[in-house]
Amino acid sequence: MSSEPLPAAAPPDLAAQPPAATLPATPAAAEWPNSAEGYELTTRIGHGAFATVHKAVVKTGPRAGTEVAVKVTELEEYADSSLEEIRRELQMMRMCRHENVIAYHVAFPAKREMWLVMPLLAGGSCANVMRSKQQATGAAGGFEDEGSIAYILRETAKAIKYFHDNMQIHRDLKAGNILLDGNAKVYLSDFGVAAPLRDDKWRQTFVGTPCWMAPEVLEQTGGYDYKADIWSYGITGFELACGEAPHQRLHPLKVMKIIIEKEPPRLDKRKWSADFVALVECCLQKDPKKRPAMNDEFFAKHKKFFAKANAQSLLEILRTLPALDGRIPPKPNWKGKMGESVDRLASGSWDFRTDDHDDDPLADLGTEEA
Repeated sequence: MSSEPLPAAAPPDLAAQPPAATLPATPAAAEWPNSAEGYELTTRIGHGAFATVHKAVVKTGPRAGTEVAVKVTELEEYADSSLEEIRRELQMMRMCRHENVIAYHVAFPAKREMWLVMPLLAGGSCANVMRSKQQATGAAGGFEDEGSIAYILRETAKAIKYFHDNMQIHRDLKAGNILLDGNAKVYLSDFGVAAPLRDDKWRQTFVGTPCWMAPEVLEQTGGYDYKADIWSYGITGFELACGEAPHQRLHPLKVMKIIIEKEPPRLDKRKWSADFVALVECCLQKDPKKRPAMNDEFFAKHKKFFAKANAQSLLEILRTLPALDGRIPPKPNWKGKMGESVDRLASGSWDFRTDDHDDDPLADLGTEEA
């Protein structure tokens, strides 16, 4: 797998930047315009409470004519703590060099907005694909072909291994943060809540999306480490198979209580192979010490399941769906009804809403949709 170690880098300071300054970016940033005038926003392809993702065309420079995705974040709506999440996300994306981790081309402030220019991943998120497939067929559930699931989970595991090898925890792993390009290549995204483990072995902060959170994260007693990502990985496998995470339609507080007090969810052994069931089960161990590490041994132990990986079947699904900009309904009006309760749920992820649950971002959890 193609990867480079994370280089040391200081987080970009948004507050200290003058309006026309360009934020620290990738080495290739000079190829991309560093102002809003260099892009033509053509179609909105996603939205959250304070961020919108547009399909855009580069107007000037050596990349003129290239289609990109531009994530526009309204900075005025953010508290200082939320601005810190943007700084962290930019830092993480700038440092990552792996074939399954999304990178950005350039980032810059434009008036009171932050523009983040990234590759256009025309497939959308895995959560978006599942919902669009459900809407097209009228059938509930996730990916019916285990080969598609094996492929997504294998490529995601490579990205998570890269994070852990470099002493980073992602902390918000879910289908809505696993993106696909037009050829079904898999990319891990949304590093707004990612955190380093360089300075201390355990993290204490309560972040992430409840349905995918590990019990030790919710309990907030002894801290947690990278094994929290392993739990989320198992829940994501369940989500890809079933179309949604366990308990996703329940209130967040009830979900937290279930995760802490009840036995972990299990896949239906009558529907899925023993190899897939075993992979999910080994990740969903309430005791973090019993969960595997994301290392070469993990890939070797589950090589029979990963051998089923079939990108072609996933590509065929993508070809049956409308283009990404045809899957997005009008922007929901969350502000005013929910106020700041939607800040973390709907402000940073690519998994933007593509269906209507009475405009309530808590109607089913984890709806930072794309």
